[in-house]
Amino acid sequence: MLGKKIYINLTKKMQRDILAFMQDQHPTWYEVGDLDHYIFISRMHNGGERAISRHQVWSIISEAATKAGLKNIGPHSMRKTFGYHLYKNGTDIQLIQDILNHSSTTITCQYIGIAQEDKGQPIHSPGL
Repeated sequence: MLGKKIYINLTKKMQRDILAFMQDQHPTWYEVGDLDHYIFISRMHNGGERAISRHQVWSIISEAATKAGLKNIGPHSMRKTFGYHLYKNGTDIQLIQDILNHSSTTITCQYIGIAQEDKGQPIHSPGL
């Protein structure tokens, strides 16, 4: 595995959705309870299991966005938007820093587009 490992808590619904996906896409693993695998596997692997590449993720997201009539959408913009909405919905900036695996809250604020003076502002409506 390349990069850093990040552990996150999943809701019960997300856990059920992932299990349903594994049961549908990888029934042999699911039946024997062997679920220690990548969820999204590259079709281009040469003998062995590999995660899909960053390029494949970008292509999949970009194609879906185009079909939905959206422009300039990719994994990076989705990640930044996710962090931004977490913040605007009241999630503590230190938790967002941890989720995004940043080394400081300053970097996280810059990354999601939150100015230092905005950090103390009350949130009136999440708007989602």
